[in-house]
Amino acid sequence: SIQDSAGTKIGVSDFPINDSVADLSEYVDTDLSRSFVPGESYWTQGLGVHGTKVASIAAAGTDDTVNIASLANLPKNHAGKLIVALRTLSGDPTSLPDSLQQRAQRALAYVSSSLGGVVRVVNHSWGGPLCKGSLNYPQTLRDAFRNAFLSDISLVTASGNEGACNPTCTQVGDTCFAYPAAFPD
Repeated sequence: SIQDSAGTKIGVSDFPINDSVADLSEYVDTDLSRSFVPGESYWTQGLGVHGTKVASIAAAGTDDTVNIASLANLPKNHAGKLIVALRTLSGDPTSLPDSLQQRAQRALAYVSSSLGGVVRVVNHSWGGPLCKGSLNYPQTLRDAFRNAFLSDISLVTASGNEGACNPTCTQVGDTCFAYPAAFPD
């Protein structure tokens, strides 16, 4: 069945969103947005690039003079704060005390539990290749995705933008998959 999705809030699990992009900033819910990166409490910054692009595809205005337009084709006068920034990525991940998987788990728990159904879609434009045979991904991350899904949250994931398969994928019939997109359930 097809439903009207007007007003659906979209979580963007990514780098910070550039809050100076006029055509996008009016659609960001500043009250609900959070950073899950230890020591970096800001979810927005003037130099955000990838998070800004992802959020723009989801909710930037159209039919105006700004050089961004979304797939949602929102009218210029749409009043909804549709984007919830969920900062999980950082420029220097090696300096952090935790992993992207742990930050993503906290972001999904926040959306699933704390926000109680306010965010209906979460985009994760990140991931990595792993061998299917090993299924070497954190079970806790898979559980976080499953719990979000069971909370009626639609999960959008990258299907493999870059990266080579682990060279240990040498078993006959072994295949490389991009996780979290390839979680079996």
